[in-house]
Amino acid sequence: MVADYNDNYNHGPEVEYTERKRRKSKRQQRKLIIIIIILAILAAAFAIGIFSLMPHGSEEKENLSWYYQMQQEAINKQQQAASTESRVYDLSNSSAEMTPVITRLNNRSVTMFYDNNISFSYSPSFSNSYYLKLSNINPSTKIALEYYVPDISFNRSVLDEYITKKADDGVYIKVGEIYREIESVYPDPQAMMKIIITDENGSEILTDGYNVGSDSSKKQTILLYSGGNFNIELKGSKIDLNLKIYQSVI
Repeated sequence: MVADYNDNYNHGPEVEYTERKRRKSKRQQRKLIIIIIILAILAAAFAIGIFSLMPHGSEEKENLSWYYQMQQEAINKQQQAASTESRVYDLSNSSAEMTPVITRLNNRSVTMFYDNNISFSYSPSFSNSYYLKLSNINPSTKIALEYYVPDISFNRSVLDEYITKKADDGVYIKVGEIYREIESVYPDPQAMMKIIITDENGSEILTDGYNVGSDSSKKQTILLYSGGNFNIELKGSKIDLNLKIYQSVI
């Protein structure tokens, strides 16, 4: 009897720990079973919903026709929106075309329709032309041009000092001159740019540019007050420019 008592006393904590572990395992099993049941119910409900949306029996053809009709209407709406969207088409370099995007310019939000660098080689007769087409442009669209004009330099002689000597009467007289060479740098006068804007009927709206007439500004902004379709022709010689076409975001 004493031996039995001592045995229970020595192994009591181990038995209690085993019992707690068994109860915990059973609780985890019950939770796992509940989660599996819930997932099974959700999967069944999802499958029933998908099945109910699928065409059945005699209605299959009609439902498919309705589905394709809705799909075609969505495509038509996208095409209609695209046809009325403001776009700039580069007729000289189609790879320079871009999808209109909202961006920041001069700390303001703008919709950018076109942003490209264009170069013109030497052509005194303006035989180098570049063409753009503006489609469905909104009023107040801006055309910004920034010109990059090459500099030319040449050396010229300037008088540096006179050579003098003292005459017999004590007066200094000029007997010669000393010149020095200096380098002068200025914009190439052969650099020119002309921009011609016409409407869709070919009527000229504006002609501007760099070194055309008396204008030699290296930055210009043209505002299109009215919307519509326009054509731009650029004629240049020995000049590069960055051309942006954009509209401020209201």
